[in-house]
Amino acid sequence: MKKSISIAVLLLFLVAGLWGGATYWFGLKAEEQYRAFLEQASRPLYLKLVNESYHARILDIESANHCRAQQSPDTAAQNQEKQLILAHDITHGPSPSLYHRMGIGNSNP
Repeated sequence: MKKSISIAVLLLFLVAGLWGGATYWFGLKAEEQYRAFLEQASRPLYLKLVNESYHARILDIESANHCRAQQSPDTAAQNQEKQLILAHDITHGPSPSLYHRMGIGNSNP
């Protein structure tokens, strides 16, 4: 009896550890993709995405960017810069749709 309880508790800790490790790994991958997105989106000459804030938590990430678009050099006389604020809520982990059903994070599958 005691042996089966010990095995059950050990399995529970193992599953919880695997779930936590998978959530951490998915969070790292989400951050890598986010940084790659910022770099790729800033490649056009007149468009620049600037990261203003980035807050990673256990199951989700909140970030805000400023998207700055300058007019072409042909219209340098006006030299106006347009700015747009982008807010991102990214839910990551082994099962984002499960988190959404449980009301955890800001997931919209």
